[in-house]
Amino acid sequence: MRSGRKLAETVHCLALGVWLGAIVTTGMAAAMLFPTVRELTPVTPKFEAYEGEHWRIVAGHVGAGLFLNADVVQFVCAFVAIFTAGVSVILMGRQWRTVGTGLRMVLLSCALTAFSYGFFIHTPRMNAHLAAYWRAAEAGDNAVATAEQQAFAALHPTSTTVLGLTALCVAAALVVGVYSALGAETTRPIREPSSGGLETPQLARGMGRPR
Repeated sequence: MRSGRKLAETVHCLALGVWLGAIVTTGMAAAMLFPTVRELTPVTPKFEAYEGEHWRIVAGHVGAGLFLNADVVQFVCAFVAIFTAGVSVILMGRQWRTVGTGLRMVLLSCALTAFSYGFFIHTPRMNAHLAAYWRAAEAGDNAVATAEQQAFAALHPTSTTVLGLTALCVAAALVVGVYSALGAETTRPIREPSSGGLETPQLARGMGRPR
């Protein structure tokens, strides 16, 4: 393996590892954050006019920052992973047609699709409801705050599904990438190139050239 491809594969796997780590650690932090804040039953003076549960607002502000940072890390890692995967394929030359390369590209495309939907479409919708919820709660408009909080909560299961699907695809791409980069069975060509031309029939090989 060329040194250039080794570097590309190393950076590629590193980007996938950081990408996966950002998702897992953020999910674990959120799983610990919200129950802990709920048990503390905080009351914030800034939202004293709001009659709803203040713990949702407190935990929501912290959680929003966590997920924003995770999205930024995912965005950077996705770009690096795609770029280095392309460089690796180019440096493979004629040997790029392998099962490992094809499977890795499919998994990477699935991860990018899931992340892009969440980052560009679903998350902005959730953030719009979240911001409206906080504004209404601060203004003491309990009816609007409750409606916006419920709208936000209705979108949350989809967000969890998208995040889980992204993590699964990234993890699978990382495993296949490492396996392929180490030169295992998945690096064998999908189809051996033909030597070109048709085989000479046995009868023709046994006969001399007509004079």
